[in-house]
Amino acid sequence: GDRYGRERCRALDIAARIVFGVSVMDRQIEEYLVAMGAARSGIEKREERVRAVRRMSLSMRLEKIGEHIRDIDVKALQERVEGIREVRNALAHSTLDVNAGGSVGLDPKVKEYRTETLEATLGETESCNVLLREIFEAALMGKDATGGVA
Repeated sequence: GDRYGRERCRALDIAARIVFGVSVMDRQIEEYLVAMGAARSGIEKREERVRAVRRMSLSMRLEKIGEHIRDIDVKALQERVEGIREVRNALAHSTLDVNAGGSVGLDPKVKEYRTETLEATLGETESCNVLLREIFEAALMGKDATGGVA
């Protein structure tokens, strides 16, 4: 078989899963803030609450989450999320090419990632999503999330 072709398919698969994972992350954060906003802001209409959340920057969203959930290390969480998003943004705005030696070359203008780096980022994306889900579920059920974050 064509090793290059297999490697390229694998890299594309990982890249697609990172991009999807970040969409899930964004949606989780948004849904949580919309739910919390319902309890706090008195804005009745869901659409208005959604719009209000969507106007916030990522750091503002995470800050808000930190206000609601005391035991979140907002700084550490923000570093994790931004690290993941940096790779996602590079992947979303470039053409992927697998180079000899297994590095994934994105556009000449964008840096190269090794396939292992993409795999690590995917793992980080998935674990971050699990963490957020646990934190948000605990908070929405009126319990503080247990343990430190990030």
